[in-house]
Amino acid sequence: MQLHIVPARTGLQWVRSGMRLFARQPLSLAVLFLFMQLLSSVLAVVPIVGVAAALVLTPVFLAGMVAGAHEAAQGRPARAGLLFAGLRQGKPRTVAMLLLGVFFAVACVLVMGAASLLDDGAAAADTRMDRETLMRDGVPGWLWFTLALTVPLLLLFSNAAALVYWYGVTPAKSVFFGLVAALRNAGACMVFLLAWIVVFIGCGMAVGVLATLLALVLGGGSSASALLTVGLVAGSMLVIASMFFASIYPAFIACFGPPPDDTGGTSL
Repeated sequence: MQLHIVPARTGLQWVRSGMRLFARQPLSLAVLFLFMQLLSSVLAVVPIVGVAAALVLTPVFLAGMVAGAHEAAQGRPARAGLLFAGLRQGKPRTVAMLLLGVFFAVACVLVMGAASLLDDGAAAADTRMDRETLMRDGVPGWLWFTLALTVPLLLLFSNAAALVYWYGVTPAKSVFFGLVAALRNAGACMVFLLAWIVVFIGCGMAVGVLATLLALVLGGGSSASALLTVGLVAGSMLVIASMFFASIYPAFIACFGPPPDDTGGTSL
C-alpha cells in the first residue's frame, strides 16, 4: 500500500468510473445500497441505543459498499452479505472496524453539536422538516452546514474502513491515512464532490420536469400521477446514490492502489 498523488481532473474520472461500475451491476449495487439504508433506518428507530448502533456500524456498511464496488469491477455481482464483510475478517479487524465506528459516531456528534450552535440548538431539536417548511423558510443554515461536513466525513471514513477491511490498518492510522490522502489529493477530491453536486442538481431538475409533464398528462391531483412521481423521485435518487457510493472505490484505488485480492482483470 502506497499513497499516490493524482491531478485534480482525476476527480471526474472517479465519477465516470462509479457510473460505469453501476452500469455493470446495477441491480446488485442498488440492492446493496437499499439494504444499507434499510438497516440504518431500522436501527435509528430505536432511541439512543439504536441511533448509536447505526452510527457505529456505518464504517462496516461503508466497507461493504466499497467491497461491493470491487466485486462489480471484477465482473461479479455485489452480494447483500457483503454489507457485513467488515465483521468477518477475524477478531482483530472486527474490533478495529467497530472502534472505527466509535470514532465516526463521535465525529457525527461533534458535527451536530457545531451545527446546533448556528441556530440556537435547532439542529438537535426534534423538529419536522416538511416540504411546506422548506418552501416557506428555505433550507436552514445548520442543515447546509451539516451536509457540507457529512459528505466529506463519509468519504474519509469510507477510505478508512477500506484500509481496515483490506489491510488491517489500525483505526487511528486509517483515519490519519485517509485524511492525508484527502489533503494531498485535495484538488481531485474537490472536483469529485463538485461533479457529484452537479449530477445531483441536474438529476433533480430532470425529475422535476418529468414530474411536471406527468402532472399535465395525468392530472395534477390524480393518484396515478402522485404514485409515478414518487416512484420517479425514489428511483432516481436510488440510482444516483448507488453510483455515488460505487465511485468511492475508484477514488480509493487511485489513492492507495488496488486491494490485495485484485486480479487486475477489469479496468475502470
